[in-house]
Amino acid sequence: GDKGFRYCRALTNVSLPTSVIDIGFFSFSSCSELSNVSIPTSVTFIRFYSFSSCTKLTSIVLPTSISSLDGGLFAFSGLQSIIIPTSITRINNAVFQGTPLTSIVIPTSVSIIGDNHIRNGGMVFRDCTQLTTVTLLGIWMNEAVTGYTISETLQAFSLPVEQSTDTSLFLAITV
Repeated sequence: GDKGFRYCRALTNVSLPTSVIDIGFFSFSSCSELSNVSIPTSVTFIRFYSFSSCTKLTSIVLPTSISSLDGGLFAFSGLQSIIIPTSITRINNAVFQGTPLTSIVIPTSVSIIGDNHIRNGGMVFRDCTQLTTVTLLGIWMNEAVTGYTISETLQAFSLPVEQSTDTSLFLAITV
């Protein structure tokens, strides 16, 4: 359930059974020693901030049974690498906020990043001080990528060839 294992600082490994279909809000948040998580394909929802502040969680394999990454999912965790499955269509705000990610590839299946409200600053990658490369493989509408503060360290922001000449996509991106 929601907040089920929150602050369980001694928890190091989690292997969820196939009977689990939903990981609740803040379920493993602040489990500072959690370094290994196994999520079965029976899981269809991973709720907001489920793995936030899990500082020893450096990588995770997401099941192809989920379709979105809820807000704050990995915020301020130790996440250094992730492969986003092609089942993901939406990445909500603050998912990777404050993580030590250095690069990320967003698959073609993702059509929404953040909440598309420019006034909120698109916190998906906010405070990712080690992020140097973001690669978008899909075809994006301007609202999906404009107005977002990404990272001061960002060196490369790659778009599909079809849109690489559309400079309006970069007008509101702050790096």
